[in-house]
Amino acid sequence: MANQTHTHQETGETHTHDADSDDGQSTDVVNVHETSTTPEAVVVGPGPGTVLGRVFFTVLGAAGMIVGTFLEWVGDQAATQLSYQVFFQPSPDADPVFLTSAGAVIIAIAVLAVLGLSANWLTRLAGALGIAAFVLFAISVYRAETTSAFLESIQIGAWLTLAGSVVATIGGFIGTRRVVSLPA
Repeated sequence: MANQTHTHQETGETHTHDADSDDGQSTDVVNVHETSTTPEAVVVGPGPGTVLGRVFFTVLGAAGMIVGTFLEWVGDQAATQLSYQVFFQPSPDADPVFLTSAGAVIIAIAVLAVLGLSANWLTRLAGALGIAAFVLFAISVYRAETTSAFLESIQIGAWLTLAGSVVATIGGFIGTRRVVSLPA
């Protein structure tokens, strides 16, 4: 089988064609050359179902965080009745003003998650902050309680806030845009 090497004048590309097939007959090789008007990269966006999934998970996660703040976190107290100091002190000050409550912090994080619908990284950040807030809260409860009563001390509101944070984080990873480089 003989090979022919040649250079195309319009592109300056050099390559080899098979001149003969196995049976001795010549074969035609079709080469497709891209023109210089082809973009170097294409932004591939999410499909409509992916966008709906992102909105669904983000809003569901934010709703879980907000609802969780009004439910019991420890004992019979909701996050709105606990000081923001509960994230770093085992025995925080009692009866906080709403704006200085742990619930206000979580609600602010949930609002950040919803604002993240315009930029996925904000939703991911909000989800991570919600998870970190739960971990800090759990450490404070652990420091205040005995080891055997630790998991029994954390009530449904805190767990719902954690679940909402995880769901919002998942929503932040759905529907991201990709830049695809095209070969030259």
